Amino acid sequence: ENSDFDPVQTVILANPLSSDLNAMRQSLIFGGLNSVIWNINRQCFDLKFYEFGNCYSRVKAQDAVPVVDDFNERTSLDLFITGKTAKESWNHKTNPTDFFRIKSATEMVLSRLGINISSLKNGESAKGYFAESITYTSNNKLVAETGRISKNYLARFDIGQDVFYSHIEWDHIMKMIRNNVISYNELPKYPSVRRDLAILIDKGTRFGQIREIAFKTEKNLLREVGLFDVYESDSLGTNKKSYAISFLLRDDLRTMTDKNIDKVMNNLIRAFETELEAKIR
Repeated sequence: ENSDFDPVQTVILANPLSSDLNAMRQSLIFGGLNSVIWNINRQCFDLKFYEFGNCYSRVKAQDAVPVVDDFNERTSLDLFITGKTAKESWNHKTNPTDFFRIKSATEMVLSRLGINISSLKNGESAKGYFAESITYTSNNKLVAETGRISKNYLARFDIGQDVFYSHIEWDHIMKMIRNNVISYNELPKYPSVRRDLAILIDKGTRFGQIREIAFKTEKNLLREVGLFDVYESDSLGTNKKSYAISFLLRDDLRTMTDKNIDKVMNNLIRAFETELEAKIR
């Protein structure tokens, strides 16, 4: 979790109840980027914004004159991060905000709302303003999408630094968690075991695919799948990259043995080799 993700400004945009059709915004991104450049122009470069508001889309186009039923209203939660991760200090190193920070903030929001991140399918957004992105879907419906805004799109707002943006479909999430039941379990009595793999895969392969295959292959003992290193080099081969991945295993009924662990890892290796044509390094 990024517990230090504290929004510092609420972006206020056009009044959605305005009778002017142009005021019925289709996305919150435009007002958010306008707020970003407004602050940058006043020497505020490290920003964390959020906006919670309504968006509108046209659902019918048969009539020349629009009527109320021609439009769909939905609630959105959008996040914007740009600049450095913390204030400069002599005893603290600061780094530029990156893709993984907005991704972490998005997943934190979803987790706090009671959504199991591993149950969502990952993909890539088709929105033209993203340079790199990841989507989260459930039952083929968008839950959230997040990523880095392209430099060409930022140039329209005269923004010269990277901006990371996340859009969360609030109404859909409220339907997903409507029947959620909160339950508690006692802490595990038996220890977890971690195993690491370095696998060689095609550059187009996403970590989400690896995680999905892992949980599909081992449904009982696998608790977490993490990516802790990415390596790319011409020495690996054309269009190849290496992922270093961690697997956390735990049996809640007994202490795991080397035999159990080896069986799980061998099954995972075979699944990666079969479905991704991966090679173990």
